[in-house]
Amino acid sequence: MPSAALMPAPASQRRLTKRRILCGAAALLALLLAWQVYDILTGKPDPKIDYATQFYELSASAQPEGENAWPLLVEVLDRVAVATSRLAQNREATQRFTDGTSMPGSFSDLTYQPGTSRKVRPHRAALAELDRDGTFDLLARVASMPRCVRPHITGTPFHEAHRAQIWPHLASHRHLARLQTARFAVAAHNDDWTEYLAAADQSLAVLRFLEHQPSLLEHLIAVACIDLMLSEIRLTLVEWRVNEHTARSLLSIIDRRLDLPPPEHVLAGERMLYLDQLQHTYTSSGRLPISSFGQFTAQANNPILVPAAGAGMSAREAAAEVSAILIPGRSGAERLYEEYFNEALRLTRVPGNPRDAGNWQTWSTTLPLHQIVVRATTFDPGALAASWQGTHHSIAATRLMLGLQIYIRRHGRAPASLDDLVPECLPEIPVDPLNGKGWGYRLRGPSASIASYDLWSFGRDGEDNNCYEGDGGPRHTPGTDIWINRPRSIPEGLMR
Repeated sequence: MPSAALMPAPASQRRLTKRRILCGAAALLALLLAWQVYDILTGKPDPKIDYATQFYELSASAQPEGENAWPLLVEVLDRVAVATSRLAQNREATQRFTDGTSMPGSFSDLTYQPGTSRKVRPHRAALAELDRDGTFDLLARVASMPRCVRPHITGTPFHEAHRAQIWPHLASHRHLARLQTARFAVAAHNDDWTEYLAAADQSLAVLRFLEHQPSLLEHLIAVACIDLMLSEIRLTLVEWRVNEHTARSLLSIIDRRLDLPPPEHVLAGERMLYLDQLQHTYTSSGRLPISSFGQFTAQANNPILVPAAGAGMSAREAAAEVSAILIPGRSGAERLYEEYFNEALRLTRVPGNPRDAGNWQTWSTTLPLHQIVVRATTFDPGALAASWQGTHHSIAATRLMLGLQIYIRRHGRAPASLDDLVPECLPEIPVDPLNGKGWGYRLRGPSASIASYDLWSFGRDGEDNNCYEGDGGPRHTPGTDIWINRPRSIPEGLMR
């Protein structure tokens, strides 16, 4: 006979054991829920930190005292938004392609179409109307003012109120940037370099104001618009015989208007927005409130805030959410945010490719499950650092082309080397912020034009590939260079 130890337990005993396990699990869950409810009912909340006031004090302290340009800037942005909306509804201004499809036109069409073409008549008429109603005079007043500080945005939580109110203004800033490039194109076509200089000065002044608003969204829009302005100036140097006075004036405008705040400024403001989000997400004990379930998802290799899919959440995501509710995590989240911003600041000062300095996405996916808020909201600091490097690369490249244009107009030919520009045209040759090195330069012929030379950057890898740009893929690809004075490329299929 088999021993008693090897005999299976009776069915009633197995049912009892299973019942005990289920009851124990239910009791544990009830205890955890009671703990959460008790904490909500009896816990004393931490004192609320007024991050909104800190944020606006930071914005104001970075700018000189004087008249605030904000009310006039808002009026300009509103007028430009109205003009852009009318163009989008104008049938004649609609952009048409050779395959018969179309899309709403915008002021940027003037940079691709002949100045006298029928298609751009509505755009030129809109520019003339904005000029007549005093919009450009208003913009000139904005550019002459020393500071531009947004009024205190109220709302709880502050980070949500802030972002909700700035989105419309960011869209209007894009419209204004496109309109200013249209002013560039019309002024160059009309040989009106006084108007061209006014548009450049006003554009960069407004974008510098935008850079002084200490949040990441505004910074990214500002650097995109600055790059658009500077690329249009470089293309103007390729396409038109700009005289020495205009080139020197543009160089002065860039030096005066693009003395941008350091990365500490934007990261300090963004840190306040993140901590305000953390403050309003967690309870005083550090646990998420039950009502937050389903608010966040932890996406592997893509640490960006994303609304949860509700019933479509995976078991891993659901476990992360439950852990965030039940396990204390606020102090740990604050520490991780400090790590994040310190790393972002460090990367902005690293020469070369900031993405090679660390793998932040791998780090974010290794965070504990109860740090889901941090995992879901952090951006890649390498990408932030790349935006700063890209902006200063564009500034340096534009200054270098302006120095070359001054030399050409003065001597009737391009210099034999970039060193010939110092000190007559430039105080020094700027290094390339993408790699901390110099620039590629060669003469193409004896003609006294901007096309008589090639100027290129070695890209993020710092390797000279003799101005080879590859097959048209993404810029900064290893093994390729960036051709600085490349002619304008017209989109395929555009009916001119």
